Amino acid sequence: MKITRYPQSCLKLEHDGRALLVDIGTLATAEYSLTDFGDVDAVLFTHTHLDHFDVKVLPELAKNGAVIYGNSDVAQSAENTKVEVVDPGEELVVAGFKLKAYAMEHCLMTDGSEAGIPNTGYMVNDQLLLPGDSTEDVGVKAEVVAVPIFGPDISLHDAFQLCKTTEAKKAIPVHYDVASMDPGIFKMLGARGLTAEVITLAKGESTEI
Repeated sequence: MKITRYPQSCLKLEHDGRALLVDIGTLATAEYSLTDFGDVDAVLFTHTHLDHFDVKVLPELAKNGAVIYGNSDVAQSAENTKVEVVDPGEELVVAGFKLKAYAMEHCLMTDGSEAGIPNTGYMVNDQLLLPGDSTEDVGVKAEVVAVPIFGPDISLHDAFQLCKTTEAKKAIPVHYDVASMDPGIFKMLGARGLTAEVITLAKGESTEI
């Protein structure tokens, strides 16, 4: 599987000639046009915060043939664009990718309050965990985790713990562009006690897993 990182938590997954775009939010669309992402068979959202979910690009994505997937809150927020609803616990195949959905609690906000929206994590091809804005331990083990390293109450410690609880062999830091944060900090500090290999990707850079 090829993984390309774009701003915040936007990832493009490619496998066997198919492409799945994940969490294309306003930070990604501010820097990239939809043509920059190339051909996309499907789009997947974890939740509806703007840095993960840019509702304005949904009509064009759908017009270009991409099928949109997300939880019920994503579907309700999509205005006039059809969204295929994915419920926690559901297993399905999307654009050739095997997915399993998990209810993963969104991190608390800076004042300690709950986010108030559902956050859905996804296991892709029994290999890659996409947790959205969550570091919650839901008993999932993953070879690779796209780990958020910054958030309203997500710390480097929380990111470290997610890598530990998932027993990840590889960790790809995400969700730090809004803070202009250097993911190399997590790689440097993670070397102290973290068994996962930390793979930092610049914008538009790819890795194979």
